[in-house]
Amino acid sequence: MEEEEGAEAASFLFKPPCPEYAELLEVMERAAGRLQLPWECMGKEPVRGRLDERFLSDHNPVTPVSLPFLPDLHTEVRKAWKNPYSARIHLHLRGNFADVEGLGQHGYVSMPPIDETYANYLATGSAPTLKTPVLPSRPLKMTSRLNGRAYAAAGQAGAALHTMAVLQAYQADLLKDLDQGQGLSPDAVAELRQTTDLALRATKQTAASIGRSLAAMVATERHLWLNMADIGEKEKGSLLDAPVSPSELFGGSVEAVVGKFREARARSAAFKKCILLRSDSGPRQPGGSGPPRAEVQRQDQRSSVAARAPPPPWSKSQKRRDAKRRRGTLEAFGLGCPSSTVSSTQGSSGPSAKHTSVAFLKTHKTASSTVQNILFRFAERNNLTVALPITTCDHQFCYPRPFSAHFVHQHTTPPDIITNHLRFSRAELRRLMPNNTMYITILREPGAMFESLFTYFNQYCLSFKRVPNGSLETFLDHPWSYYRPEEKDSMYARNTLTFDLGGDKDRPSSEAAGYAKRFALEVERVFSLVMIAEYFDESLVLLRRLLSWDLDDVLYVSLNMRTPDSKSSLSSENTAKIRAWNAIDSVLYDYFNASLWRQLSTLGLACVEREVQLLRQSRDRLVRSCFGGHLPPLRSAAQITNKELRPWQPSAKVAIVGYDIPVNLTQKGHIPLRDECLKMIMPEVQYTRLLLRSESLRYRKRFPLRSSQQTSRSVGQVRAHKESPAPSLIPRPSDTMARSTRGALRLSQ
Repeated sequence: MEEEEGAEAASFLFKPPCPEYAELLEVMERAAGRLQLPWECMGKEPVRGRLDERFLSDHNPVTPVSLPFLPDLHTEVRKAWKNPYSARIHLHLRGNFADVEGLGQHGYVSMPPIDETYANYLATGSAPTLKTPVLPSRPLKMTSRLNGRAYAAAGQAGAALHTMAVLQAYQADLLKDLDQGQGLSPDAVAELRQTTDLALRATKQTAASIGRSLAAMVATERHLWLNMADIGEKEKGSLLDAPVSPSELFGGSVEAVVGKFREARARSAAFKKCILLRSDSGPRQPGGSGPPRAEVQRQDQRSSVAARAPPPPWSKSQKRRDAKRRRGTLEAFGLGCPSSTVSSTQGSSGPSAKHTSVAFLKTHKTASSTVQNILFRFAERNNLTVALPITTCDHQFCYPRPFSAHFVHQHTTPPDIITNHLRFSRAELRRLMPNNTMYITILREPGAMFESLFTYFNQYCLSFKRVPNGSLETFLDHPWSYYRPEEKDSMYARNTLTFDLGGDKDRPSSEAAGYAKRFALEVERVFSLVMIAEYFDESLVLLRRLLSWDLDDVLYVSLNMRTPDSKSSLSSENTAKIRAWNAIDSVLYDYFNASLWRQLSTLGLACVEREVQLLRQSRDRLVRSCFGGHLPPLRSAAQITNKELRPWQPSAKVAIVGYDIPVNLTQKGHIPLRDECLKMIMPEVQYTRLLLRSESLRYRKRFPLRSSQQTSRSVGQVRAHKESPAPSLIPRPSDTMARSTRGALRLSQ
């Protein structure tokens, strides 16, 4: 037995190490001849030397040669080389050959995420997003995205390779049956033919994915080199997107960018020459002295805007006008309506001041964007500071992470109002906001809200995306077949209101009823008003009275709406399923809907009805004043040419509508209302950016001499600074706000 094992070991030891290579060369030579490829096998026996073996098998029996090059495959690889930077890889649109089961869990879809602890340790400035922490600087984030794109394309190639391997293994088994004398039936021959063609198709898709990966790697390398130079983003994009050339990293992109620059400079010179030839409105100073005409025009515009700006809030004339407006509101509701503008401490001796510290928890698909627009415009009219997210959080406070005061942009502190999307954290908001802050939120009937969430986030939320044919009924029949509580976007698929309010959306069914009641009482203790979307105008009546605001302060038009044909009606059966699936949200809605009507009954339903009618009449007057009698036409986001008014939509399957710029906004009679009218129809994302620009401008004017180290104080320190402000350092004139907001507004007509 031992002798047999020793013989087998010796046979293995002296066996040629790579006999299959010679076979490969022989097969490739025959294949190249059949396919008419220009290749000549040069794998000949090497010339033996004095130091080569005499008796043992040679370790290198054949000289290695390059295998034949297949131009057809290279064509597939080069498809993405034309525009390596702008070409997009849509993983949810993978071809059939790359749609392999379990790709995500095996690491084929995206780069493995970095742990948040490691990210905070390695890069203190890293910021969290909905997915993973991101690198702190813009160039690093761009490089990371390009690496992720290359990884995703390589993952697609690997996925298609799985399909190709299965087909080839199946081919081998069919041929093995033939080799063993079993023969092939006509069905087996047809099966072999079909498998061969499918393997070729899978090969084409694998080659295309590899080409995209190579193109993304080239764009990454270009970006690393371009970071060494001070180049604008537009020019950088042109250099990144030049066709891939095997001979040079940037290829002909540099010459193309230089040509564009020269062409733009020539057009600019011609334009300036044309402007100089036009006559000025006043006499030109001799010798060309004095400021340029364009600068004089800008100074005139600033003076005109300043003249139209409201006086400072401490002026007596402004106070008298405010008091007169409040008295007019009281007279309009004098038919037994309790006064909303007289405080309990003042009695009837005078009007109470408007309450300006408001924290509005913006919930999802509840008409909260309309409330946010009301608060944004109120803040600008009254020169208030709105807390806005840091740029890495976009227009939300790093949702869905629990809110932290560190998510607030330094230039928007200390704030008076906060209203962008966040997940509620009472401790962090109390740390940020003044002690007298009013907490407000809004809820919506769970059935209608869930239908809207399902449609809106159908291609974004994985729990909805995996439902066959995007069917809400299918999801409701077996929700646990599609819902994954641990996924990053699962909050859109169950008890969204509870999650936004900081609660536990996945409380076990046995505990849900008791937990929902306790949670509703906790929300009631914190929030001064919970509005109901189905009774929006009635809720605004309570909001106006709670904050001692004027009727003009709560005028609005509806924002962030879907087209009517994208809404589906719910049967009573599906509504019941939705309420059962969102059991905690249902308890919250029922509780606060009843609470709303108790408050309205206390105020007097007849009084509320009269105020609602007056609210709608005032809104109609504002619409006539702004837009000539009716609102601008509602168009889908894709049809709105002005990007400043184009609402955001999560996918092309969701038809979100917005208002297009009306022609009569440019007419002479509407210039004083231009800002108010445009901002009333401006979507959330654009308005947030506009406010951030204007507040950053105001912040820099407040602290012109402070270094970046001094302005990096914590939010708590800034709040302490607001508690005892120095009048000489922190002036808050309303005309400064008016100038900054009007100067920041740049709408293309």
